[in-house]
Amino acid sequence: ISVNHALNRIFPNPASGWLKVDVYHLVEDGSSGRILIHSTQGQLIRDDSFTAKDGVKEIDILGVKPGPYIVTVVSGTGVILEKSKVVIK
Repeated sequence: ISVNHALNRIFPNPASGWLKVDVYHLVEDGSSGRILIHSTQGQLIRDDSFTAKDGVKEIDILGVKPGPYIVTVVSGTGVILEKSKVVIK
């Protein structure tokens, strides 16, 4: 497993309504991946796919209970590209 903590491409933080993930430079052209949002207890809250063409992917978090969450960006090959704690308000 490879983790890139150098760049924070997940914003805004704290977030409400929509969470944006900059995927433009995370994967090569034609590649894809998944954006996973988990509660701090490990429950999967959202699972969205993306491709390099998405640029900045918007994730609908309307109706998600306020609190801390873990957002993980995973490549199509299973490599963790970005992982960040986000507060949803």
